[in-house]
Amino acid sequence: AGFPCYHPRAMDVLAVFATIVGLAAWVGALIFHNFVVSPVVGRNLGPGRTAEVMDRIHTRYYFISLLSGIVMLIGAGGALFAEAIRVPTWTFMGLTGLALTATLYGWLVLHPRTVSLRNRVQSSAGSQENFVVAERFDQATRLSTFVNMIVLLILLGAAAALATLLLAHEPVNPTG
Repeated sequence: AGFPCYHPRAMDVLAVFATIVGLAAWVGALIFHNFVVSPVVGRNLGPGRTAEVMDRIHTRYYFISLLSGIVMLIGAGGALFAEAIRVPTWTFMGLTGLALTATLYGWLVLHPRTVSLRNRVQSSAGSQENFVVAERFDQATRLSTFVNMIVLLILLGAAAALATLLLAHEPVNPTG
């Protein structure tokens, strides 16, 4: 009775699919950004061109991360109503929220600070201030990389919680 898309089972599948796609997109963006794009761009372009390209990439990277995190939270929200899987759901959603918070910190605090320090380094070239600002820029860049690695580890924990959630929801029959 009714439309098939309103069947609870179909909604469960859609929620799990959205959650998995969100997690895959976020982890994929993190890995691609940190291990492919940043090293290749930094090695192959001059400092001015690198800054321009990375500014464009960072905006898209942070947008993908935030959108993926929101999709993950919405997808997992329906599982809160099932008592048997409430703990792994809260764990998954808590880790996702923590990763979102760290990502927002990177986007709203670290990224503008890094851009500002990079501009100051470029404008103070040859002056005594340049050494101090360059050191602060390097520290901000290392902190940004560190936060991204922490987000990656948190998302791996969220993936483990999601696996627990899915296994608790659909138990494996060992007898076949």
